[in-house]
Amino acid sequence: QISAELNKESAIRFEIDFREFMIQKAKMELPGDFLKRWVYNINEGKYTMEQIEKDFPQFLDMMRWDLIRAHYAKELEINVTEEEVMAEALDITRQQFAQYGMVGMGDDMLTDYAKQMLANKEENRRINDKVLDSKLISLLSQKVAIKDTAISIEDFGKLFENK
Repeated sequence: QISAELNKESAIRFEIDFREFMIQKAKMELPGDFLKRWVYNINEGKYTMEQIEKDFPQFLDMMRWDLIRAHYAKELEINVTEEEVMAEALDITRQQFAQYGMVGMGDDMLTDYAKQMLANKEENRRINDKVLDSKLISLLSQKVAIKDTAISIEDFGKLFENK
């Protein structure tokens, strides 16, 4: 169980690192001042310019990744099906229930909960993006040299501290 959990966390860390690698490789310049005003205006004053300024580097990286993902999804003709989104929603549902000790739930209950989750537009988009990210990273990572490195559990935990 510990090995399975560490493998899952390792895959998450790989996706984070791979996105950062692709963003750095793209060397994409974006119009910062314009985007700050745009974020401020579309949020209709929910955030101050100081708040936007503080979180802006992360926003820019998210924007860059969205553009990279869209480019490669189109170029590589990667599509996400409803079945893949439902499978991911079911997996998320199982994980959420397991966190509360609710294992062995019936398929009907899990499916109903997953459908409710997907009815929320924001959740549906987030899950679609997650599936697309996984497919895209899986394909693109085959085109680069990847070096596996063994590290201690303590050092592995530190990889998540600053990111």
